Amino acid sequence: MIVGPFLLQFVSLGFTLLFLLAAVHKLTGLDDFQAAVRDYQIVPSRLVPLTARFLPIVELWLALGWLFALQIQVVAYASAGLFATYGLAMGVNVVRGRVHIGCGCGFGGALQHEQHLSVGLVLRNLGLAITALAATLPGPQRGLGVGEHVMLLGAVVVGALLYATANQLFQNGVAIKSWRKGLEAVRD
Repeated sequence: MIVGPFLLQFVSLGFTLLFLLAAVHKLTGLDDFQAAVRDYQIVPSRLVPLTARFLPIVELWLALGWLFALQIQVVAYASAGLFATYGLAMGVNVVRGRVHIGCGCGFGGALQHEQHLSVGLVLRNLGLAITALAATLPGPQRGLGVGEHVMLLGAVVVGALLYATANQLFQNGVAIKSWRKGLEAVRD
């Protein structure tokens, strides 16, 4: 399989935006993010503050790597590893039945507005990891024309909107499931 320059640029800009927004969200709400890391109950308590500070720095590094195409193979593998790690942490908690905690991955501000863990979020992270790995596939080395740059901008905007829509659907699914459980409890 060959990855063309348009697709590589699309993935690069998409991941730049994703990692940049994720890092800013975490850094501007560090206390909330630290609480989210603690809620996962995977990292030892004494390492939670360090982990909560380290992850957004890694995300900033990855955003810059994607933006400037610095060692794209390394950036792609590191991104896939981070997405897989996040997905694994989510999956462990979903299996534990701890779906009431926030994922720590939203862009909406306070912890109470975070998405709750779900299988959908685990699958989303798996898809992101696979997409990052696709950037390591060989492809022709050529520049993009003006028209392709315009199309790229449109594609990134549409991709960001689809990503936000999917996240909202995951969040709605969890809320509806919780609401239905509440109704069943009232009926009983």
